Amino acid sequence: GQIERFLALLINRTSAEPTKEALMTAICIGSRPLVEFILSLFMEYPSYI
Repeated sequence: GQIERFLALLINRTSAEPTKEALMTAICIGSRPLVEFILSLFMEYPSYI
């Protein structure tokens, strides 16, 4: 379901778009820990920005 789709977005490293979509999903869900985790991925992979 939705969790599997969210996880697929997180592990998809083909471009920044899946990670950005995961970030927007986490924001819409209202999960601050998830938002912070995904933002940390952008810090680890600055070429995504």
